[in-house]
Amino acid sequence: MSKAHPNRSDFPFADLTMPPWGSYDPALLAQINQSQRGLLDQLKDIAIQNRQARQDFRTSKRQAKRTTRRNLGELRYQKQGTRINFRQDLQDLAIAKQRGTQDYHIALANLGRKYANLASTQSQAANAAGLTGNSVVGGYGGSGFAAASGAARRRNMAIERQPIQIAQTRNLQDIALKEQREAGAFHRTMHHYGTLAHQQRQDLRTSLKALHRTLRRGLRQNKIAKSRAIREQGFYALDQTAQAFYAAHQAHPHIKFPGMGDIRAGNVNKQGRVTGGHT
Repeated sequence: MSKAHPNRSDFPFADLTMPPWGSYDPALLAQINQSQRGLLDQLKDIAIQNRQARQDFRTSKRQAKRTTRRNLGELRYQKQGTRINFRQDLQDLAIAKQRGTQDYHIALANLGRKYANLASTQSQAANAAGLTGNSVVGGYGGSGFAAASGAARRRNMAIERQPIQIAQTRNLQDIALKEQREAGAFHRTMHHYGTLAHQQRQDLRTSLKALHRTLRRGLRQNKIAKSRAIREQGFYALDQTAQAFYAAHQAHPHIKFPGMGDIRAGNVNKQGRVTGGHT
């Protein structure tokens, strides 16, 4: 983290000694001091910008994670609701299947009772008409009449039973088809929820990477701006100090000033500090 209050090391030429007072224009020293104050303000501004950038990064990171958690929570809630609805639909289909089977058996039982009652009625009528045993009335013997009426009942019962069986078969087929469709829709919906959750996590990772990249770029730009500001202020102070020494040397040529050769020769490193030379 950048320092909020730069120290003496932030000023490359702060250790330069000015000539004796009165041997140069005082405005030069004022300009140096002004440039140093401007650099100090700029460094403080950069430190504030870095701190605010990190604060904004942490806030945006928390917000992105919170939004993703909420979206994933909503997806989990929807998935749970989908599972509940699917189970309820299967239960409803099972109940419909059970009731349809019960209705089918009831219908068959009623049909059987109907023709049993018809057989009893016909038998009583035959007995009343004397069509029993070996008696013959109207060309029918007792046994022949019973056989003919029984065959007719069986044919009619088979005819009435056929639509009942068809309805039951179609009902079971419809229920099986509905179960298949419900299962297919359920699995597609759950797969879609899984895809949405995966996309949410991908978006979160992308957002966090973008936030990190933006923070790094901002800090790097501020670091470059700080380095350049320190460099420019240092060389500005060097130029002003050189002018002060030049003016003092012109006024007092017999006085030898320390560091005169370094300042004139420009023996400085890339940070702007004096590295060597002659005095």
